[in-house]
Amino acid sequence: MLMMLSLVPPASAQLPAGFDLAPPRDQRWVVADVEATRFPVGTAPAPGPSLRAGDEVVVVLFDGDHVRITKGQRYGWVALSALTDVAPKTIVPSSAPGLLTQPLLATPQVEDTRGGGMGAGPK
Repeated sequence: MLMMLSLVPPASAQLPAGFDLAPPRDQRWVVADVEATRFPVGTAPAPGPSLRAGDEVVVVLFDGDHVRITKGQRYGWVALSALTDVAPKTIVPSSAPGLLTQPLLATPQVEDTRGGGMGAGPK
């Protein structure tokens, strides 16, 4: 008797509430230096990859305000607000020829879209 084992989950399989798989190659860029954690918020703290402003990462999983990312072979969790889908622009200063071999990255400005509630005060 021949038995087949399926490693692909059925279409009706569901992720736990609050989890969404990211689309394939969901590229994002880090907006400021941040230390990722290896495990989700609320679990034992363990350091993940160190990320610098302008680093490109790939989002693997969304979990509310946090996302699981990969950078190379390293995985980690960061706040969704630490990432942008806008690639940084490369700036080459024309007045400093010695810097032409090391272009600067312009970190995109991220607009604060959080609404102010009662008593939120000025932004």
